[in-house]
Amino acid sequence: MKISTINFLVALKNASIANKNFVSMQTNSQIIQFLQCLYLQSFILSYNYCLKKKKVYAYFNMAQVLNFFNNLKIMSTSSYNGYIKYLDLCKIIAHYKVLVISTNKGLLTGDACKKYKIGGKLLFLS
Repeated sequence: MKISTINFLVALKNASIANKNFVSMQTNSQIIQFLQCLYLQSFILSYNYCLKKKKVYAYFNMAQVLNFFNNLKIMSTSSYNGYIKYLDLCKIIAHYKVLVISTNKGLLTGDACKKYKIGGKLLFLS
């Protein structure tokens, strides 16, 4: 996971704790994929990408976002990469609501990885 993605995750957490409805930050393609995963899990109501400024604006679903960020654990950092196999994924998927995994198909949730029967680098779980 790139440092900017971790910074974006921290910015999301801080904005949710401060009861803000949205957060804006510089972006890259991995952050857009990350937001798509959060959108599919209903933690983010919507997000807009401003191409001119290279910024993304993410709007929260406040009913679910606080519980998500209270239980958030970052599993892969720049100094440690935590990989998970498909069989191990099947064992732990019931214990966590959200798993985000970097695969050869892009960033996917745990359910999508189970559907495609693939593993990858476990970025974070909640």
